[in-house]
Amino acid sequence: MKNLVFLLAVAIGLTPLISTAVELESTQLELQVQAIRNSSDGTVDAGSSTEQEEFDDFGFGFDEDASIYEYDYKSPKRAFIYSLLIPGLGQRYAQSHTIKPLLFLAVEAGMWMGYFKYHNDGIKKTDDFEAFADEHWIEGDSAAVDGGNTESYVGWLWQEYGRYDDNDTAEFTHHIPDYRDQQYYEMIGKYDQFRAGWDDYWDDPDRYDERNPDSSLKYISPNRDRYESMRKDANDLLDRANKFIIVSMLNHLISAFDAALAANRYNKNKAADMWLTVNAEMKKYSANDDIPILRLSCRF
Repeated sequence: MKNLVFLLAVAIGLTPLISTAVELESTQLELQVQAIRNSSDGTVDAGSSTEQEEFDDFGFGFDEDASIYEYDYKSPKRAFIYSLLIPGLGQRYAQSHTIKPLLFLAVEAGMWMGYFKYHNDGIKKTDDFEAFADEHWIEGDSAAVDGGNTESYVGWLWQEYGRYDDNDTAEFTHHIPDYRDQQYYEMIGKYDQFRAGWDDYWDDPDRYDERNPDSSLKYISPNRDRYESMRKDANDLLDRANKFIIVSMLNHLISAFDAALAANRYNKNKAADMWLTVNAEMKKYSANDDIPILRLSCRF
């Protein structure tokens, strides 16, 4: 009986201590849980930051939802832009057959070679007919006419119309430009109004001022006829050079569309070959731990 009373007294005396101990353990547990929650929210204390950084750096080498057997996807848009800039480059990117990018590139090189050749020839011919005009087409001036030299365009205006200029009137449809530009060199050979400026016109003015039913030459002296032929040759060469540029632009467009289709075919062929797909992703194992998981998918 005394022993029972003694044990009862001891239990009553230890109750506050046990309660305190349980409370302390409970409080410690709550602190740990709170720390885990904070770490999951990205708010960790200074003491655990280093460990967290080391954990973040250890990613097993996997990207989320990354396929181990994923093929190199070719963007049709990127292939289109590549070949639009440089024909054949998009085909190279899309891994087309070697001959195709070389073919588009060869066409591009040939077009530019043709352009520069005919453009340079046209410029040379242009310089030639302009030099010929400067030598054989004479505008003249009032001083020369007053001095007795009327063998010029201004002299012809004075003789026929009593004035030195060709300002817009009922008689004339054009006015000689003030500067020797492209329009100047076109007008002096193209329009009959300026026939008297050619130096050989004055060899037989009546012939080149009258319609001759037996001749196909109408107001056209030999120098004017030769000049028009030279100018036509130059313009034909320049027009041909421009055609090479047009073909080059078409080559860019055709190559661009072909590259986009090639990239699309590449992706379809690779996707058709992949009957087994393996994806790797990181999953939460605990509040602070991630583990890699492999996901297999098979296509029948």
